[in-house]
Amino acid sequence: MAPAWLDFVALLSGFEPPARKEGFAWCELGCGQGVTAAILAATHPEGRFCGIDLMPDHIAGAQRLRERAATANLDLHCLDFAAAAERDLPQFDYIVAHGVYSWVDERSRANLRRFIAGHLASPGLVYISYNAMPGWPSTNRSNICCTASPSTPPAIVSHDTSRPRRRFGGWRMRERYETARLRQRS
Repeated sequence: MAPAWLDFVALLSGFEPPARKEGFAWCELGCGQGVTAAILAATHPEGRFCGIDLMPDHIAGAQRLRERAATANLDLHCLDFAAAAERDLPQFDYIVAHGVYSWVDERSRANLRRFIAGHLASPGLVYISYNAMPGWPSTNRSNICCTASPSTPPAIVSHDTSRPRRRFGGWRMRERYETARLRQRS
């Protein structure tokens, strides 16, 4: 959900990512405890970050995290998607919703889409993950990405989302990274 990752995926898919040299705006719908938003805000001081979640306890935890991390470029709002769509918020270069689209009813999905339609900058990128496999098997092939670095050959990275664990005051899926070397074809 990081801007650089979203830019990379856009470029691979033939789309021009938003320009970030002079700043950018990023929003997470269903931000939970705000961990991702806080990390990105702390590591991208040139950006403006916004987290939106309906749960007051989640936003309160996110606010504590923001204060402890001293991330002044992170705004947090306790709103549902309908209220957020009506809120006077900036146009965002990036809007992300990780998993939440799977958990909400059709009305909330419609409001999430309305938020995107009203608050996505042009050009802008949207990332929506959707949990579609029953039981969330241990190797969820819908969450596979390729990685490579100069010192290692390309590898497949998959995330094990089968077992929840308690972290940062909320439930978070345990991530287990399994790597497998790709064989080069001659």
